[in-house]
Amino acid sequence: MQMNEMQVQCPSCGQVLTITDDQRNIQLMCPVCRKLFVVPGPSPVSPAGFPPVSGRQSSNRRRPVILLGAGLVLLLVLGILIGGIFAFREPTADEGESAQSADVIKTYMSQAYAIGNYVKASFGGGKILLIADPDDKRMDDFAAAMRNGSESEVVIDTIKFPPTGEEMAEPISERMTTKDFEAVVARHGDAKVIVSMIGLPRDIFKHPKLLQDCRAGSGPKIILFSSDVPQLDKMIGAGMVTAAVMMVPPERPDAADKNAALNVRYILIDKSNVAANRSLFGE
Repeated sequence: MQMNEMQVQCPSCGQVLTITDDQRNIQLMCPVCRKLFVVPGPSPVSPAGFPPVSGRQSSNRRRPVILLGAGLVLLLVLGILIGGIFAFREPTADEGESAQSADVIKTYMSQAYAIGNYVKASFGGGKILLIADPDDKRMDDFAAAMRNGSESEVVIDTIKFPPTGEEMAEPISERMTTKDFEAVVARHGDAKVIVSMIGLPRDIFKHPKLLQDCRAGSGPKIILFSSDVPQLDKMIGAGMVTAAVMMVPPERPDAADKNAALNVRYILIDKSNVAANRSLFGE
């Protein structure tokens, strides 16, 4: 039997995921921020969505036609009155959730705008290579926000793997190697800054040339976002990674204004403030 598909949003980073009915009420991992969450099952509703018709309502159909006509007139008047009230009503719960989702996305995209601004202020701009998950449908929007903040060229590239056939494959950060990562970087030798949406390879310390070049200033700057890379604070302190955008706990409400959003849920950390924010790295 074919499963129905639905889209859900990661409560941590706002990533939109496609799941099937059998994935409700089980723990899922977001492929972008790698946080775990559970999608609740549907709320029980009556089959028709309406209460059963009472006997009294059935008997109303046997009243004289004149009463039926009067009822229709009354319904018309009530419809006009309700229409006027509807224009001034409060948003429904669904509409409120939709507006909140829009703010989540704006807050999420504020990372890209802030990174772009940081590149412009710190390095005078320059070509930015954005390395993204090939399944991330918002990479174009993320690149556009970064382009907006940096006023520089932003190109997107990805690391692709053959399909595994699994419903929930391992995150790309777990599967990629330093060789995979360096191959993407090599395709864009003129990039001044590398921004990774997928973290760094787990074997990066076995082949640290990219990090060493960043520290020595002979290679591109490396910026990460929403990443749980081990020893990231030490890499920032040593100059191997230039900066990273981290989530600020506890999670506070999202902000629609992109200039305020970064300070609401995220913080950009570089060598100047890494010591004061070591608690965010959870090591």
